[in-house]
Amino acid sequence: MVKKNSLKPKLKAADRRRKKRSSASNRPARGLPASQSLGEASGTTCKVDVVGLITEVILKHVDHRHHSGTDAFVLSTLSGIMRGSAPATPEAAHLAGNLQIIADRDDIPERRYREGVESVLSMSRQLEKTQTADAFLQYLTILSR
Repeated sequence: MVKKNSLKPKLKAADRRRKKRSSASNRPARGLPASQSLGEASGTTCKVDVVGLITEVILKHVDHRHHSGTDAFVLSTLSGIMRGSAPATPEAAHLAGNLQIIADRDDIPERRYREGVESVLSMSRQLEKTQTADAFLQYLTILSR
């Protein structure tokens, strides 16, 4: 059976990535005591309510009188974060920057942040069928109380 020439370099690159990942998980993370490994510092010990923090940032942004307070604006910004695309407007960049502050926190792993954004987006999908304007932002306001 004939193999493609590009298969071997791809397999070698995958092996290098795998080795890099396993060696990174064996050494302690920055800022942690040597007795606490990276696995212990991530997901399982994270006690921060990421969805609550994201909701708080969104509501603070929407409450500002110069910012857009529509479901479509907030949802498009959150979707852009999940896609990894750059915000198109300065206002969206401002909201994305405030949300990035949450992602940059030491006590919140990137995975938990992305799961939080996805959770907020899934909440909005449940409210898509309502006829009320800005039902999602009203829902977030009720949740935050």
